[in-house]
Amino acid sequence: MALRVLALHGFGQNASVFMEKRVKEITRKLRDILVLQALDAPHTLPYDPSLRGWWVYPPELWDGRGETIQALAEELLKVPDFEPLGFRESFEAVLAEWSRGGYDGILGFSQGAILAAALCCELHRRGAPAPRFAVLISGFGRPVPRGVEAYPPQAPLPMPSLHIWGLADDHIPGWASETLAGYFENPRVYTHPGGHFVPQKAADVDAIKDFLFPFIKDGGAANSTSAAAAAPTKPRPPQPRPGPPQTQEPPKQKADDVLVAPSGAQALAQASTACISDELGGALRYYTRAPPAAALVCASVAAPSTAALASESPRTPPEGVADYIEAELEAPGPGTFERLLALLRRESIDFSLLGPHPPCRTSEDSVRVRLEGGWEGVTLHSGAKAMLLRAPGTEERWILTVLPADKKLSWRKVRALKGKATRMATEEEVGRVAGCLPGAVPPFAAAFPAPAECLLDEQMPQTMNFNCGLRTRSIRMSRADYERVQSPEVVDIAE
Repeated sequence: MALRVLALHGFGQNASVFMEKRVKEITRKLRDILVLQALDAPHTLPYDPSLRGWWVYPPELWDGRGETIQALAEELLKVPDFEPLGFRESFEAVLAEWSRGGYDGILGFSQGAILAAALCCELHRRGAPAPRFAVLISGFGRPVPRGVEAYPPQAPLPMPSLHIWGLADDHIPGWASETLAGYFENPRVYTHPGGHFVPQKAADVDAIKDFLFPFIKDGGAANSTSAAAAAPTKPRPPQPRPGPPQTQEPPKQKADDVLVAPSGAQALAQASTACISDELGGALRYYTRAPPAAALVCASVAAPSTAALASESPRTPPEGVADYIEAELEAPGPGTFERLLALLRRESIDFSLLGPHPPCRTSEDSVRVRLEGGWEGVTLHSGAKAMLLRAPGTEERWILTVLPADKKLSWRKVRALKGKATRMATEEEVGRVAGCLPGAVPPFAAAFPAPAECLLDEQMPQTMNFNCGLRTRSIRMSRADYERVQSPEVVDIAE
């Protein structure tokens, strides 16, 4: 039996465009095992009533001109959450459609990925039948649209999930998509070299197929029907709401018949790939609302061949967290900082957070800035100096060393433990392995995007303070809590 999946398109698209353009190759290549049904978002866009969004943005966030879309995205990335217009109405429409039953999983792209994640959270909170799996493409975990009590989750969702994003996406950076992946237990991550679109090359489709394979073996809720036989359906009106990364790397395309419900998608027929202008629909000058009734677009989706960090993200930033400043969003971005905060919250760690403050590039800078910021008792000795090393050998193996900032790393001791050819990581290697700039490396290898072992010097005092993935933020916590979370090897590596 084929898997039946509810699909949620991106902003400035509609169900027909999504099925005919954005996932066309997926539906063609997987037509024997997967039935996709795409739901139209309830909010129409005024410059073309065939184009829709799951929410729109208030005038104070965006002037509605197409040339300022990227500026809107960049501004939103600075804040932890925002107030979308129409998000709740869209959520109720999707919840009503899901409640009709018969779906195995959910797939969402960009805006649709956020709504899909919110649905998963709310169904889990209610103890209601939830998706067996979620496929979220080019989604973002920050900023968070307000409007659903259960989103983001207070603990990682115990639901299989596949998270896909483009390494060249200039609209939603990888760290924001990775934050969304962190809302799920043991998320699977797949990246492709492209931008803000649904990847559909052979390797991309194979990644989706491999993820779905266990669910296909168990059987799907829908009968294995062809695209020509699958009929579009209409969702019921929204009902009142009741009370209370494993990472794969990528290594053609043709057409197929798709049955669609009429929605006037001809205006976007010339668009062949999803990009930022497609996703945000061009110039959104005014905002209007349409009734939540929406048509489902249905297509059959090919018998198969045979990252991440689970985290909690609170609805409001913890005490001391300000919105991101411009410099913090520059490459490599705040991904490591976000992962570290999520890790500490998940483990219920008591910590203090300071910033944004002037950037600290040296240990001496850090002492001065933290004292000026109001922290008492800050000394060089209490600073946790984190240094990334590369171990000898043909295969990459990374070592994070952590020692008091008033001490020097003893290369003699380190090389006696790890090999004579152990060396300091280059700036490029620090960015790739630790996900941050030199001088911002936190003492938590567990927050890195790449694996690394951790050595803690035995002289580290009982109170630690350190840069936490950004040169403009500092964290203070106890050594006992640090060891509980990171589980470093405690050794003598300082002099």
